[in-house]
Amino acid sequence: MVFVGREKQLAELRERRDTKRNEFIAVYGRRRIGKTLLVETAYQGGFYFRHVGISPEWIKKRKLSPLRTQLDAFVASLSIVGWKCKVKPKSWLEAFSELLLFLQSGRETSRKILFIDELPWMDTKKSGFLPAFEWFINMTLSSNLNFVLVVAGSSTSWMMDHITDTHGGLYDRVTLKIRLLPFSLYETEALLRENGVSLPRTVVTMYYMALGGIPYYLNYIRGDANFAKNIDALFFAPDAKLDDEFATLFSSMFDRSALCEKIVRALFSAPRGTTRTELLAATGVNDGEDFSNALRGLEKGSFVLRYFPYKGDHRLPLYKLIDPFCLFYLANVEHRSNLDSRIFEDDLPTQEISAWKGQAFENVVFFHLSQIKRALGIAGVKTMQCSWTPENREGGGTQIDLVIERMDGAINLCEMKFYGRKFAVDYAYHETLQRRLKIFRKEVGNDVEVFQTLITTYGLSQGGYADDFKDVIVLDEFFLPEHNA
Repeated sequence: MVFVGREKQLAELRERRDTKRNEFIAVYGRRRIGKTLLVETAYQGGFYFRHVGISPEWIKKRKLSPLRTQLDAFVASLSIVGWKCKVKPKSWLEAFSELLLFLQSGRETSRKILFIDELPWMDTKKSGFLPAFEWFINMTLSSNLNFVLVVAGSSTSWMMDHITDTHGGLYDRVTLKIRLLPFSLYETEALLRENGVSLPRTVVTMYYMALGGIPYYLNYIRGDANFAKNIDALFFAPDAKLDDEFATLFSSMFDRSALCEKIVRALFSAPRGTTRTELLAATGVNDGEDFSNALRGLEKGSFVLRYFPYKGDHRLPLYKLIDPFCLFYLANVEHRSNLDSRIFEDDLPTQEISAWKGQAFENVVFFHLSQIKRALGIAGVKTMQCSWTPENREGGGTQIDLVIERMDGAINLCEMKFYGRKFAVDYAYHETLQRRLKIFRKEVGNDVEVFQTLITTYGLSQGGYADDFKDVIVLDEFFLPEHNA
């Protein structure tokens, strides 16, 4: 797979190779985000020791012993680098003792790079993994072994709870934290071009809305096929690369994979967000620690957004599904046995496709708030982003999906339109905007500056009621690199 972007993270990893102290680095982010490729690129495969945990799902399907299978794999990795255990380890403490002996036996004075991938998979139930790993870290960090240990994991919640943000035995032991997030549109376009795929930015955005900024998925896009054909190949062809990705996604990242999937499906049915109480009712799950941990894991994995509506009760947050891949799969893939080659074309819209595009584009905006702020000229102004639904439903149609409340005393009410041409404000829409503004004014008073802002693909047609919008942000603004946004 092609490696593009991540310049800052690459530089950080390479810098730690040349320090004069032992380093303990944690790299984490969702499945297929590029953690392994980042570490391999940074150190060019020059690992003194390397190990990959075994998928718990793979172990479960084969009805194997989780602890024994993980330990055997660890011993095999030691064997590959030439270390023979005198006694077969029966516990993680014994296994990490063998790794420590291997490090101490090395006569090389050069830097030793160790890489343990999918660390959370190794922490099986009642295995004693964490105490043993903590012992190993505490024994080695203060030693003169001259090493860099990189651990990586797809379970973001596990990595944060037990490694990067823990208050337990590994508190303050990590010397570098790298959380990989999905690509931006700028990085997505760069990756596609590196692969020889040059597309209009509206089409790049369509792929982003369907697959998210996940490098592994994006690498499968072919330049000699249109959007519909690529989607067909990815999801519906006999050898489709992503046909079972949705199910695998949860089993690889979360201990409570079935519960997490149930929550995601319930949130998909509530596109404007829902409360915890409503979510419990929708899933039919009892409130408790399992539900809390599953929901928190989805939040930390950037699948779910927890937010408070504008002027809403801050004791009652709303939860919303924001992961592009999950939204696309549930809206357009799961219920289809075959994909019509023209179903995604603008000249043949369907109600469900149009609804998906609207919701998906809203999430694109959310992922590019720094670019939106730059376009508005408020990059340096502190802001709070939320949605707004008036308690008084007079007039209807007054839901505002993005309110940018600025610390300079102004507010932007953002309208988002993914259009194949310039957007035109007709009389009916003008009336909707005016009614919405009037109701919002009752909420905030007349002393606050309120600007109606249009965020769209190609811009705004002049004439008619175009003056309703003070600011217009076009798609090209989203394609700026982060440091310029």
